[in-house]
Amino acid sequence: MKSMSSTVERTSEEDIIKILVEQAPVGVSIVQDGKFCYVNSYFSIATGYTADELMGKDSFMLIVPEDREMVRENTIKMLKEEFLTPYQFRVTCKDGSIIWVMATVKSIQYHRKQAILGNYMEITGRKQTEEALQAEKNKLQAVIGAIEYGLTIQDRDYNIIYQNEPSKITYDGDHVGEKCYRIYASRDKVCPKCPVAMAFRDGKSHTVESRKVMPSGEVAFWENTASPIRDAKGEIVSCLEVTRNISARKKQEQELADELTRRRLLVDQSLDGIVVLDVDAGVVEANQRFAEMLGYTPEEVHELHTWDWDKNYTREQILEMGRNVDEQGIHLETKQTRKDGSVIDVDISISGIMYRGRKLIFCIQRDVTERNRAEEALREAEEEKSAFLEEAPVGIIHADLKGNITYVNKRFESETGYSREEIIGKSGLQLDWFPASTMKYLPKRMAARLRGSPAKHWETKFKCKDGRWIWIELEGKILRKLGVPVGFQIIAGNVTERKQAEEALRQSEERYRTILEEMEDAYFEVDLGGHFTFVNNSVCRDLGYSREELMGMSYKKFTVEEDIESVFRIFSEVYQSGVPNKGFPWKTVRKDGVCGFAETSVSTLRNDKDEIIGFRGIGRDITERRRVEEALRLAAEEWRETFDSITDAISIHDRDHKILRANKAFADIFHVNPSQFLGKHCYKLHKEEKPISGCPHKQTLATGKPAVTEFYESNLGKYLLETTSPIFDKTGEVIGIVHITRDITEQKQQNERLIMTDRLASIGELASGAAHELNNPLASIIGFSQLLMEKEAPDDIREDLKIINSEAQRAAIVTNNLLAFARKHAPMKQPNQINNIIEDVLELRAREHKVNHIDVESHLAPNLPEILVDYFQMQQVFMNIIINAEYFITKAHNGGTLTIATQKENSIVRISIADDGPGISPENLGRIFDPFFTTKEAGSGTGLGLSICHGIVNEHGGQIYVRSQLGKGATILIELPIKNRAHIKSLL
Repeated sequence: MKSMSSTVERTSEEDIIKILVEQAPVGVSIVQDGKFCYVNSYFSIATGYTADELMGKDSFMLIVPEDREMVRENTIKMLKEEFLTPYQFRVTCKDGSIIWVMATVKSIQYHRKQAILGNYMEITGRKQTEEALQAEKNKLQAVIGAIEYGLTIQDRDYNIIYQNEPSKITYDGDHVGEKCYRIYASRDKVCPKCPVAMAFRDGKSHTVESRKVMPSGEVAFWENTASPIRDAKGEIVSCLEVTRNISARKKQEQELADELTRRRLLVDQSLDGIVVLDVDAGVVEANQRFAEMLGYTPEEVHELHTWDWDKNYTREQILEMGRNVDEQGIHLETKQTRKDGSVIDVDISISGIMYRGRKLIFCIQRDVTERNRAEEALREAEEEKSAFLEEAPVGIIHADLKGNITYVNKRFESETGYSREEIIGKSGLQLDWFPASTMKYLPKRMAARLRGSPAKHWETKFKCKDGRWIWIELEGKILRKLGVPVGFQIIAGNVTERKQAEEALRQSEERYRTILEEMEDAYFEVDLGGHFTFVNNSVCRDLGYSREELMGMSYKKFTVEEDIESVFRIFSEVYQSGVPNKGFPWKTVRKDGVCGFAETSVSTLRNDKDEIIGFRGIGRDITERRRVEEALRLAAEEWRETFDSITDAISIHDRDHKILRANKAFADIFHVNPSQFLGKHCYKLHKEEKPISGCPHKQTLATGKPAVTEFYESNLGKYLLETTSPIFDKTGEVIGIVHITRDITEQKQQNERLIMTDRLASIGELASGAAHELNNPLASIIGFSQLLMEKEAPDDIREDLKIINSEAQRAAIVTNNLLAFARKHAPMKQPNQINNIIEDVLELRAREHKVNHIDVESHLAPNLPEILVDYFQMQQVFMNIIINAEYFITKAHNGGTLTIATQKENSIVRISIADDGPGISPENLGRIFDPFFTTKEAGSGTGLGLSICHGIVNEHGGQIYVRSQLGKGATILIELPIKNRAHIKSLL
């Protein structure tokens, strides 16, 4: 399906391109392998040839022989991506006339193959009279006036020199004479990725899409196309820019992409095999499931025809079926042969559709091999089941979904006196078998079973053929065929004797009613309206009412208001299901207003006709138990809140290193949820399979005393201080250990920065002295070697002098870096926008990035405040870091990505410069800002660049540090303080 989607998307793209170029006011052709494969209408009109006459012909046939070599050379330059301006040559038209054309050619991908796109402007008329030129200019002006898109013409200084009416409407007025970037983007300089700037730069047309928030708040998408305008000498004098609102198109494209994705997912995830065939029964497309069903790879399937897997039909029958099938489709079951020779049964739906003038056969098939086997096994099982049903010791009845009797067994006949011939085919709902109350409820039970309600046993009376009433216990089940309900099976057991025994028992229970009065638990009976009809003494005691007061009282009077609805729902469920509720909490209010709790069970109360007339229940007063439970819950909640409020990470571990409990700070410091670590070994948080070296848990287990350790957690990038204390049982054995973990990363970094500052100061003094001592002799070496090279000398000696001079100058650069490192120049701080400094540096390095295949991703926060910095010193910092990153990116994989981001956080501006180079090893990470430390090859660096950066940032009151993992690149972070406007003005 993926390739189907790609084909549709590619075809749609070609259609759009054809529509665009067909309307172009210049000749357009596409040449592939030296042959015409497309020309637009203008091309045909200009040459006199129709598109059909040119298709497949040699593209050089139209070119005057004397110009062919020049055109061939320009084509080669274009394919080598050398800069190529539009060029002129002569073309022989169909009528033999010769015209001049101005050509612009470009290499493109057409139908996944390289092709040459040519734009041709006939310039014969331009070499004729001025009057014809003016007429053409007037025509062009009329066309421009009729264009519905915004159109402007800008001179080389980006001043608007022409603006059509749609443009005036879009940009709210006539802006001729104004800078385009001020009108379009409210900027003080040319916009990034400006198509006009690009057209001025390379002389080609450029299209850029942009997203803008309109004054109404609506988000709109715009497409700006800029094309250069040249004078008679071919010099670019201005630029035509067309602005289109493409919001509707963007929305349609997104909707189409979403729909294609949805359909592709539906097809790819389908459990059915899907294949699209052409009229020759060849595979056009097939999903993964289809390939799996036949045992082929998706690539192999595309080489097959239907007769390769369907042996039930001849090739002629298959082709005939493909020719005849239409959108109505056909459905059949057949057998298919897999790649390994095994045969499967498939159920297949086939339909014919017309797509872009081409008939395709769409097939959806399902492997029904197992289903057919199951049906055969089911048939055999049915035969066994039928024999079992006949001899079953209970009556069995089958009915269809309408209630018509379809089967009764021998036991039913013998118990009821009805023969099969008398009742099969008749409706069980119309036979006078059950009391009216049962007949009223029976259809509802059948409907409930079809909706999925569980099977339930229920009892009712049954009228035999001789008029006798017997008690039967019924259980209803759904009969299914291939998973679809087709009827009911009712199992009926004669329980008359049991019911008679139960009635005797009921009468006996009456004699024991007095026992209820002595029960400690409350016993009560209520009618269907929820009014007391009987209560024992315990009910009176628990509620504080007399028996007389309680009789006839509604349950709502002694139930707290918020529980009335839930109590009613429970009684209603018991009534509807007939199933007792064996325990629910009931919050009550005593006569004196004191609230209490009762744990209550309730069941239905029936009369001798098996009709529900009320409910009986037993309740136990659990008020005191609830009070104790609530106190325990509050105490536990208070302890938990206190535990979680502690800012240090605290966790409790058993002897086997498993985490039993931890507070919120623990989860925060390790960036995990409690479910991810509770019950797990603590060392797995460190991505280890055993306790880490120097584990304080092990020390405490071994000594029974507290332990402290400090370590670097590389997975978190943090320094942690961990303290462990033992938990003892009554015998003095350590049964667990409390861990207190504290993040000391910031403390470590502050200590390291202090050490670094002292180290740099000492080295700076040494570097300054060494540089001054070296500069004088180096100046002499450079000067005398230069003088000697100006004199006559043998070539070998001159070559040696060049080496002496070059190496001395390199040594001088090192000494100058030493001096720059050692000097303590106070920064010339001025309010500056950090983003502007970064953009200036990136512009300076743009050519190096392009040559070295380095992509730059900028995420510069808008509206950053201006901060006080020395522009040139900060430029040096960014330049040193970026050049350093370029070196390691190129060395690692000859190209990569440089990511630069800025953001405001509290009172600082943070700048991050990240590369995807080789990263920095842990042993080198702490020395990265040391003077003269470098990991570059000898001669590639002095090791002073980052040291100088460190000094400049410190002089600005900021911080600079690095984060890196070996193999995952490195990130340099710079934090500079923000001063408020009043402070900035006072400094100025």
